[in-house]
Amino acid sequence: MPVAKKTTTKKTASKKATKKTATKKTAPKKATKKTTARKPSTALAKGQIKILQLLAKSGKQLTRKQLITKGVEPTGLGGHIGLKDPDKRAIQEERDGRKSLLTLKLVKVQQQDVDGKDVLFYAISATGKQALASAS
Repeated sequence: MPVAKKTTTKKTASKKATKKTATKKTAPKKATKKTTARKPSTALAKGQIKILQLLAKSGKQLTRKQLITKGVEPTGLGGHIGLKDPDKRAIQEERDGRKSLLTLKLVKVQQQDVDGKDVLFYAISATGKQALASAS
């Protein structure tokens, strides 16, 4: 009668590796800094002053596209002038920490129909002229 041999299984290297990675401790996560809403500042930024200068120099209403061609940085244009929708503008101002030219009433906006499209035209207001004179 043959006697059954007792077989033992050997742990392979891959099983050991998986076991080690499974028990590997991870470093504690660093506390992330929460962004808090900043109180909007009424001080004018360089980009806002540049927009006021361009509007005052032109003496007429300009579109956003025209302001960009005259040298205004397109990425900050919405934040400097302000968004058309007052609710969205308030959210952006809170996030950016700076009030827009529309909120400060330094720029007037007028919507006109150009080739079947509504286009916003911006002009400097009397208050904007005073603010530009005091900023320069």
